[in-house]
Amino acid sequence: MRLEARQSARSNPAPDAHTMYDPELVQPFRDEVTTLGVKELRTPAEVDKAVAQPGTTLIFVNSVCGCAAAGARPALRLALMNQKRPVHLYTVFA
Repeated sequence: MRLEARQSARSNPAPDAHTMYDPELVQPFRDEVTTLGVKELRTPAEVDKAVAQPGTTLIFVNSVCGCAAAGARPALRLALMNQKRPVHLYTVFA
């Protein structure tokens, strides 16, 4: 099947060519991290600005994969329960 035919056969196509996952599908994964007080970065410019700040910075790479759900996001939650934390907390979505 040609690419154009597969794309038109989708019942719920992606909003644009740059979106890999349906935004509604991934929002709960994003929310799970941002409700911990972690700021989401969405552009390369935001990432550049974040890493240029003085102090320790944690950038958590979030994902829809099972590893993120089973290990990474729960580990982030546990790590943030400690008294010693990075000065800056950010997340990006893979």
